[in-house]
Amino acid sequence: MKNFKSLLPFLLMLFVWAGCDTDDLRNDVDELKNRVESLEAQVSAINDNMNVLKVLTDGKQTIQSCVYDEASNSYKLVLSDNTELTLTQGKQGTVSYPQITISQNGTWVINGEDTGRKAVGDNAPTPKFAIDANGYWTVDFGNGATQVLGADGQPVLATTSGSVTVTDEFFKDVDVVNGELVVTLQNDEVYSLPIVEALVCDIKTENVNEFKNGILTVGYGEEVSLNVEVKGDNAFVSAPAGWTAVLGEPDAHNIAVLTLKAPAESAASTTLGRAATADNTKDLTVQVNKGVAWAVDKIQVEAAKVISSYKALYDAGETITVNGIDITKAVFGEAIEVSSDTEITSYDAKVYFVKPGVTLTINQPSTGVAASSLIVMGDKPTDTTSKVVLKYRIHMNMKSNPTDADGYYIFNNVIFDAATSNTACSLMAYKDGAQDKAILFNACNIILGQKSLYEVTADSRYFTNFTIKDCKIKLSAPMYLVQMNDKKSLDYGTLSLINNILYTEAPLTGNGFKLVNSAAKEESKIGKLVLKNNTFVNVCPNWSGMYYELQLGDVDFQDNLFWASELPANAIILRPTNAITGTTCKHNVGFSLKSNTNSWMAAFGFNDNMFDGAENITNIKADSETSETNPFYGGTFDMDNGIFVPNATYAEYGAKFE
Repeated sequence: MKNFKSLLPFLLMLFVWAGCDTDDLRNDVDELKNRVESLEAQVSAINDNMNVLKVLTDGKQTIQSCVYDEASNSYKLVLSDNTELTLTQGKQGTVSYPQITISQNGTWVINGEDTGRKAVGDNAPTPKFAIDANGYWTVDFGNGATQVLGADGQPVLATTSGSVTVTDEFFKDVDVVNGELVVTLQNDEVYSLPIVEALVCDIKTENVNEFKNGILTVGYGEEVSLNVEVKGDNAFVSAPAGWTAVLGEPDAHNIAVLTLKAPAESAASTTLGRAATADNTKDLTVQVNKGVAWAVDKIQVEAAKVISSYKALYDAGETITVNGIDITKAVFGEAIEVSSDTEITSYDAKVYFVKPGVTLTINQPSTGVAASSLIVMGDKPTDTTSKVVLKYRIHMNMKSNPTDADGYYIFNNVIFDAATSNTACSLMAYKDGAQDKAILFNACNIILGQKSLYEVTADSRYFTNFTIKDCKIKLSAPMYLVQMNDKKSLDYGTLSLINNILYTEAPLTGNGFKLVNSAAKEESKIGKLVLKNNTFVNVCPNWSGMYYELQLGDVDFQDNLFWASELPANAIILRPTNAITGTTCKHNVGFSLKSNTNSWMAAFGFNDNMFDGAENITNIKADSETSETNPFYGGTFDMDNGIFVPNATYAEYGAKFE
C-alpha cells in the first residue's frame, strides 16, 4: 500500500546512519520489507474481519460453507447470498490491533471509546481501517479517515518497537459448534451464524439500469422484473405499502422471477426526474428458510416520476434542468424531435431532441446562418446512443441585445462527434459585443480530432459559464479545448471541468493538449477555473502548460488523476501570465509509466506563482504496468471503451461514473 511504501526511504536512511555493515544492512532491509508486508496483510485482515463482524451483527444471512485453513488460522466463508468472506483469527506477532466491540446501544466501540456510529441495523456503516504514513491506525466510517485514539487520548501505533511480542488476535475465540460459526470478541461478546448448506437468497441487481447507488427506482404505476436466486424450503417476499410484489417459482437453476409494481403517483408527488421524495424509499425483502434457519436479502426501492422522454416532458410544459440551467418550452419555443437520421443546414428551432440510436448531422458552412441558441438532448435519459455529428462547425451568434432565449449552447446525453468535421473548431463565437450565457456539455461522449472545441474569433465576445461535466472526451491528436486567438475581450466568467475522463491511446506530443490557449495575455482573463475529479489518460501538455498565457483568477483544483505511459516533457497544468490566487489546489496525483526526469506540475514556477496553502501534484513513477504504484493496477484500464477505474488506494482520485 502507498502509505507503507512511503515509510521505506526514511527507515532505510536510519539504517545507513547507524553504521551497519553490509550483511547487517541487508538483514535490516529484509526485516523491514517483511514488516511492511506484514502490516499490509494485517490491514487487509482487519477489514475482512470487520466485514464478517457486520454480517454477524446483522443476522440476515446464513453460511453455505465454512472451510478452515490451519496455515493461516482463517475461515473461508460463503454466505447465503454467495458473498465470499475471510475471517482471520490472528496469531502471535508484532501488530497491535485496535480493540473493536459493540456497545449495548448497538454502536461501534474502538479501544473503549464509543464512536456513536451505528453497528447494528440498516445503513449501519462498516468501519475501514488503515495505517497512515507515520505508522498510526486510522479509521474511516465513510466520511474521511481519522486517527484511532488510545485510552490516553493519543494516536495508536500499529507496530511495537524492538522485539516486543504482542498478540494480533482480532477475536478472542472462533469455533464451529453445533452447526454454527461462533465468534467471541475480546470483551467476551458472543455472536453466531448458522451453517446451512443449500440455503441461498440473493436478489440479482447486476445490469439493472434502474438500480443505482443502492436504490431501485421504479416509475409510478410501472412494473419491473428482477431475478432472485433461491435455495431452501420456502421463499417469501415482503414489499412496502402500496407496492405489489410477486415471486415466481424457481427454475432448474434456482432462479425465481420477482415482479414488482410501484404505487400510482399521488396528488402530492411533484418531484421531477429520477429523484424521489425524502420518505419515498422503502425496503423490499426476500426471505428463504430451511428448517429453522433463514436467509434474507433486501434492497431499497423508491417510486418516482421517471422520465422516459425529455421531449414529452418539455411539450407538457415541465422544466428540464441541466447543470442549473432551466430549459422550458415557454422560453425556448417549439422543439424538433429527431426520430430518424437527419442532416440540417439551417436551424429551424433552438431545441432538438434526438431519439435513441438516431444521428443528427449538422452541416452549415455559412456564417450567415448561425444559432443564437442551440440545445441538443438525447431524448431518453437512460439511453446513451443519440448522436450529433458535425460536418462543419456551429456558428454561435449570440445577439448583442439578446432575448431571454439567446446565448445558450447546451449538449446533454449525446455522442458529440466532431472528429471528421472540415473546420479548425467545433463551436465558433464570431460576433462582437455578446455574452454567451452558458456553454454546457453534460453526460456526453465527446470525440474530437485535431481542432479546438470552442474558439473565440471576435473582440468583446465572452462567456459567463462554460461547463463540461460527467463526460468522456476521446482525443486523437494535440488540440485546444478553448482557443482565444489574439482577440481582446472582456473578462470571461467560469470555466469548469468536473468529473470527466479525457483520454487518448498514445501520449500527446508537440503542442500537446491545452484547456485554454490564448495570446491575449494582457487584455483579459478567466475569472475562475474549476478542475475537479477528472481523469487524464495520456492527455499531456507540453512545457507551456494546459492553461496557457491568459490571466487567471480564482482556482479550484483538486482530486484529479493524471496518467501517462510516458511524459514527453514536464507536464505543467497552469501557466498564466499572472500569479495565481485561489481557494483550493490539493489532492492531485500524477503517474508516468517511464521513470524519466519529467514530472506532472500544478503550475509553472509553483513556489513563486501559486497562492499560500496550494499543494503541488504528487508524482508516482514505475517501469511496469503491473507495478503496485500504478493507480490502475488492480482496477480497470479499458482504452477501447474509455473506462478507467483506479484501484482502492487511489479510488478517491479522478472521475467516478455509475
